Amino acid sequence: MANDKSNDRKALGILSETVTAEFGPGATVSKEIRRAFTSGREIDRFTARAAFDALQGAERGRIANKANRLATAYVQTQQPPKTEKPWKGPRSLDIRGTGRDWASMDTRQPRSRGRAKPSGPPSFLRPVSND
Repeated sequence: MANDKSNDRKALGILSETVTAEFGPGATVSKEIRRAFTSGREIDRFTARAAFDALQGAERGRIANKANRLATAYVQTQQPPKTEKPWKGPRSLDIRGTGRDWASMDTRQPRSRGRAKPSGPPSFLRPVSND
């Protein structure tokens, strides 16, 4: 929960920077989003959302694209690079504990004996006799 709030706050900061760069610090939308970022209060966030939604669709889209690019760049600088293990092929998989001989797929394998056989539907699904 705290991590979500931290991420929301970072995203609001990125949006505030983007809107201020686009419209200037004196614009109403810039002031409202900056106030929501600095205060963190729910009512300020609601007002900032209303101010942002009042922009034309093309302006919102342009700002959203710029903010997404900034956020992506921020995330890439904050996360360590992924280290993936190289694929060694199907022989690297451990398939011995699966209960089936995967080497001979052309022959039919016997069923497991530990499985119980169904004796019919449960009693609440059986038809009631009127005797």
